[in-house]
Amino acid sequence: MRLAYVLTALRNTLILVMMICVQTARAQHIDQTSASRLLSKLNTCRTDTARLRSLIEIGKFHVFKPGELKSDLDSAESFIGRARKLSDSLHLVKWQHESQTMEMVIVLERGDALKGQLLFNEALREYKLTQDKEAEAFLRFRYGVWMTTRGSYPREMIQQFYESASLYRQINKPVEEINVLMEIAALHFYDGKLDVSEKELLNVLNRYKALGYPRLQTTYSLLSDISRVKGNFSKSLRYAMLAIESMNKSGDTSSAANFYADLGRIYLEIGNNEDGIKWYKKALQTWGKSRRPNFAVFVAAGYVSGDLIRRNRPGDALAFTLKLSRQIPPITKIQNACITQNLAQCYDALGEYGKAERYYKQSLQLYASSAMDFEFPQEARRSIGKFYLSRNNYGSAGRYLRQALQSNPQKLSAAALRDIHHMLFRVDSAEFNYVSAIKHYQIYKQLNDSILDTRKTREIGELQIQYETEKRKKDLVLLNNKNKLQQNKLQRAAMAQNFTQAVVVLLVIILALLYQQYKLKNRSNRDLRKQKQEISEKNNSLNHFLNEKEWLLKEIHHRVKNNLQIVISLLNTQSSYLENDIAKKAIKESQYRMHSISLIHQKLYQSDNLAYINMADYIRELALYLKESFDLSGHINFSFDLSTVCLNINQAIPVGLILNEAITNAIKYAFTGEDKGSIRISFSRNEEGQVCLSVGDDGPGFPPDFDIDECKSLGMNLMKGLSSQLEGSFDMIRNNGLTCLTVTFNESAHTKEAGFARN
Repeated sequence: MRLAYVLTALRNTLILVMMICVQTARAQHIDQTSASRLLSKLNTCRTDTARLRSLIEIGKFHVFKPGELKSDLDSAESFIGRARKLSDSLHLVKWQHESQTMEMVIVLERGDALKGQLLFNEALREYKLTQDKEAEAFLRFRYGVWMTTRGSYPREMIQQFYESASLYRQINKPVEEINVLMEIAALHFYDGKLDVSEKELLNVLNRYKALGYPRLQTTYSLLSDISRVKGNFSKSLRYAMLAIESMNKSGDTSSAANFYADLGRIYLEIGNNEDGIKWYKKALQTWGKSRRPNFAVFVAAGYVSGDLIRRNRPGDALAFTLKLSRQIPPITKIQNACITQNLAQCYDALGEYGKAERYYKQSLQLYASSAMDFEFPQEARRSIGKFYLSRNNYGSAGRYLRQALQSNPQKLSAAALRDIHHMLFRVDSAEFNYVSAIKHYQIYKQLNDSILDTRKTREIGELQIQYETEKRKKDLVLLNNKNKLQQNKLQRAAMAQNFTQAVVVLLVIILALLYQQYKLKNRSNRDLRKQKQEISEKNNSLNHFLNEKEWLLKEIHHRVKNNLQIVISLLNTQSSYLENDIAKKAIKESQYRMHSISLIHQKLYQSDNLAYINMADYIRELALYLKESFDLSGHINFSFDLSTVCLNINQAIPVGLILNEAITNAIKYAFTGEDKGSIRISFSRNEEGQVCLSVGDDGPGFPPDFDIDECKSLGMNLMKGLSSQLEGSFDMIRNNGLTCLTVTFNESAHTKEAGFARN
């Protein structure tokens, strides 16, 4: 399945990526254009207060800029230092406190935690003494934000946010208060408390809307990621689209790449690789303009290289990964861990397994040394687990996969959990731990059914159509506005000409008539396009209904086959506890019969035609299965004389059971000891157009006095009963040293009408 492959089965804007997105959105006060404008006007400011405001805003721009470059902090320190000196000379307490807080932020961003904490305590005492509640609220908020980047969420950090929200409430700063509450909700999300976080974010969203606050994109983005981790992809997709819509309305595109990446991750996890990679490439293109190192950049690059691998281009994937690491060199441990993991999947696809294993382990070490507890280290364990599973190293695969579950499964998406349980099912099956294997398989099926729920799939499709429709409408509105503007200019020019030349009056009348005719023609064209679109939508709906019906039929056959396989496995497990040989023999024969039915359902869901089965392929596969099950060691050979005959399921199942009984009887009773022999299977139409199945062997045969009508064995009665069900005849024929069991029956009328009666 495509969903399980992406980035060696990695699909979302990971929890740490979302952390970066939220911090970027909440911190960036101005964009590059505004910062450049402030810088150009800095020396021409009319008042000192205006200069102070400009210095601090430019300093904030460099501190909160995406990426972690030392040059940005140097620039920020220069502007904030100038602001501090100016505010001190003017004795402006408000700006002194603003500068003091930003000095603490710069020290903490440089990694000097001890000095930063000392500056925090010093500023806190100063603000309390002067009763500057707004400065204290901002100080606590910025200190708490810094603590979130350390990978753990102590009570002290949460308390800083609650204190900040309380202070903003006291001084009637509702927007700032809600910003802090959103940060608290985000922390609960990072900590795996999804329901708590979702409830808090919905409250934040309602309060923002009540205030008419336009920048709702970060809140929508967080709600989208929570729904994605829960496995509710239709809701996740709706919130992600609302985030982009809010971004476009507000004009704040500073985090556009993050929101594009959100959409990409959702599409990948629902199996829509084409749209997923399209959005990730758009996000990479947006990030690439600044060429600044960012963890989210390397995550997106991993998905794009994973798509190249999926399309059998591992060499291009490796070249792309190496080129990106040269253009945007990683500067933190988690950035290096992500790049290393991307290289591991490339070398794995290239077959350089030694390098791949080394890079996988190096990636895990880098994540561990960063002390960051988030989703991606668990995804890395899943990747190395899959690597070892593909090498049949079940011990190592099981160890890493179980570590991914034990760490904190609430931080993993439903798609990731599904893939891990499916791989653990394969590991436990290979190690004969069937009880644990069945448990993992059941969890895998529950998660898979939830993700691929038909209703959710339909909702996702409708949301995509709605989004594309709204986008086209907006594009048309913009185009119409431009056309109207151009038309207005032309009309004004024509009116100006009317005042200078009388002849233009006649020209204006002609132009007006032509314009009216043009409008009528446009209206007619719009009506025709609308009718054409309605017809197209109806055709698409019909095609969607037919495809959905075919998908449901295949899913039914698939599930029947899976259920039969589970029953076979359970019978196999039960037989290991039995000591009675007769009971074991009965269970084994039941397994053969169930497999013959299971194989029919497998053929149906793998075939493009869901109504009929090519019996020639089916007979060969069933005979091969029985040959391997009895471990004939080459002393019994099979020969086939099979014509192309297709039967529906009502006839295929009885034929399969008869064939199973006939071959089993021949293997068990036709030959003794190490006697060599052959079994001949024929399936064709006779001269009367009837279907004839014949299973013969060259063994000693039945005793001379054997009467098939008097035989009461279960196998013989079953074959006779199934022959009656087919409304056919069942005979035993001895000819030229061969003993043959023959079933002859008429082909179903529906099969003939469908054109399957002849090759």
